[in-house]
Amino acid sequence: ESRKPIAIIYLLQDKSLTKALCFTKSVESTKKLAILLQRTCPNKRIKSFSSDFDAAERSSLLNSFNSNQIDLLICTDVAARGLDLCNVTAVINYDTPRYIK
Repeated sequence: ESRKPIAIIYLLQDKSLTKALCFTKSVESTKKLAILLQRTCPNKRIKSFSSDFDAAERSSLLNSFNSNQIDLLICTDVAARGLDLCNVTAVINYDTPRYIK
């Protein structure tokens, strides 16, 4: 459990991970992970995506991701339903999904 952030940092820095999605179990987990990664990987473009954002903010984030302006988009498994994203290179299940469907 405690090594999961280190694994993501490794993928971002040593493996040059870009255009990736990372799913967490909650809005709180999404926020915490995004803050941690933004501070430890300042050269990477990392954003969070959750139900805390209004529709315009979510749309803007998705447009930024689709136009290669975000390296890693961290989102809750519930917020991820119905996302239409282009050319995703990796999907990381940071936490076990609450809702398997």
